[in-house]
Amino acid sequence: MERDEASVLAAEYALGLLAQAERRDVARLLLDDRDMQAELVFWEERFTSLLPAWGGGEPPPRILKKLQAELFGESKQTLLDELSHPSNRRTLIAVGVAKVALIGALIWLYFAG
Repeated sequence: MERDEASVLAAEYALGLLAQAERRDVARLLLDDRDMQAELVFWEERFTSLLPAWGGGEPPPRILKKLQAELFGESKQTLLDELSHPSNRRTLIAVGVAKVALIGALIWLYFAG
């Protein structure tokens, strides 16, 4: 495997972009290949340095989808897909409650005045 290929593969592995079978193959390769291990360490440190305020852990699924769409030209999510994502439910509920309250206030003002 050429150095450029190994570097790209290590970067994709670090980002979790590989299919499950590819991920297993790279994991086996990492057991014995010191150059591949060094590439993985490089990319993990590089990606970590790009997100200092994130605090680690798994990124939200919507970030992975956006990244895959940007890198591989996969279809981007529509606004409706973004809004219906589970991480946005509280926002949707808050907006719905605010709308109901506003409509109620307008009806009260209309009939009270």
